[in-house]
Amino acid sequence: MSLSRGKQASKGVTNMQQVFAIMKQICESIERRRLSIIQLNAAIDINKTGFLSRQEFVNILHNLAENIPLESFRIVCTFFDDRNTGKISVFEFIRIVQEILNQQIGGGVYAFMQVQPIIHRIINQLSVDCDKFFDEVADKNQQWIEAELKTNPSINPSLRQIGLNKSIFLSSLSDYGVALSEKEKALISRVFSMTKQ
Repeated sequence: MSLSRGKQASKGVTNMQQVFAIMKQICESIERRRLSIIQLNAAIDINKTGFLSRQEFVNILHNLAENIPLESFRIVCTFFDDRNTGKISVFEFIRIVQEILNQQIGGGVYAFMQVQPIIHRIINQLSVDCDKFFDEVADKNQQWIEAELKTNPSINPSLRQIGLNKSIFLSSLSDYGVALSEKEKALISRVFSMTKQ
C-alpha cells in the first residue's frame, strides 16, 4: 500500500482510524513488554541517527508486536513516511506512542492524525505561496488582536495568546483558492483551538 498522507485525505477518516487502531495495538504490545519510553527509544534508534529505513521500521514493529499482520505495519510505515523519503522519524513515532500510552488520545493524537492530511493538502495547494500565505495570515491576525484590544479595553490581555482567528485563516485560504469542506474546517478549528470570530 503506497498512500501518502495527502492521498489518505481523500480516503477520509477511515484510514486515520485504521492507523490509530494499529498504533493502539502496537502500544498494547509495548505495555505488555513493560518497556519504558527510554528503553523503547534505545531499542529503536540503535544507530542514534534519529531515523529508520522503512525496512528497519517494519522489522522493529514486527519484533514489538508479532501478532500484528505485516500489511498493518506497511500502513503505519506509509503514515509515518508521508513524503515517501524512505525514512521514518524515531522522534515522531515515539511521540505518538508516548501520547497513546499516557492516554492523552481524546482530542490529541487522534485528532492530530486526522488533521495531518488536510494540512498536507493545504500546503501542497499553496505550493510556492506557502510562506507568503502564513506570513500574511500572521500579520492579519496580529492586526485583529491589536484592534480588539484597542476597541474593547475590558478584553483580557491574554487575548494575545489565544491563537489564530478562524475567519481570517479560512478567508485567506479561500483567497488563495484552497477550499475546505465544513467537516475539514471544524476539525482544523478543534485541533488548533482557533477563535470563532
